[in-house]
Amino acid sequence: MTWFNSTAGKSLLELEASIVQSFLEEKFGYYALQINFPEFNFLSTSRIKNHLFSDGNTKNIDFLVEALPFDSDSLDLVVCPHLLEQIKDKQQFFDELYRIVIPNGYCLLCSFNPFSFAGIRHSVGFDNNFPWNSNFMSSSFCQQLLKSRGFVIEEAKIFNYQPIFFDDKDFYLPFFESIGDRWFPLLGNVYCILARKDVPGMTPIKPKWKKEKSTRAVTNKT
Repeated sequence: MTWFNSTAGKSLLELEASIVQSFLEEKFGYYALQINFPEFNFLSTSRIKNHLFSDGNTKNIDFLVEALPFDSDSLDLVVCPHLLEQIKDKQQFFDELYRIVIPNGYCLLCSFNPFSFAGIRHSVGFDNNFPWNSNFMSSSFCQQLLKSRGFVIEEAKIFNYQPIFFDDKDFYLPFFESIGDRWFPLLGNVYCILARKDVPGMTPIKPKWKKEKSTRAVTNKT
């Protein structure tokens, strides 16, 4: 049982799914992988042909997250909803993500922002269930790690500025969203980051062609 099974948790998942789907609506390919998080199918609207899941009712592949059993350059997309909170060696995990994604393929990460109401609950609360008993990583540090591994940030969004202390009801105040979006854009509860695997290629060099000297026929006028 996790917090995401609560009324508030399910509501937040639906909001996250809408953001994820907007990020992925124009992404195509053959293989997409969702790692962990059986509570929700984030690939339900993906146009990528084959979907792989590691948990839940849709599970069709089994592996340990610490060692991703995929060939290098083999997946078009890897979606990691709230996985960063559970990963101990995050640098190694980002290395593995870069290895298994095809050139110009994508990884998408959703995680809680430590500088938010969710971060306050995580720091001062006494919840012993996921995600409150896990480790939060800031959006800026996550992007920094992705870039250091060779990813390019395509899109990033911080959202949901609601007090996240009520589990048994869908507590939502539009006032917090308008204030947060305008005055505190970095203090949303959740962030999503879409990163593309950048593979430096050879820069084509334009050949320099030698021009033959033109000859001019000279005729004597008579």
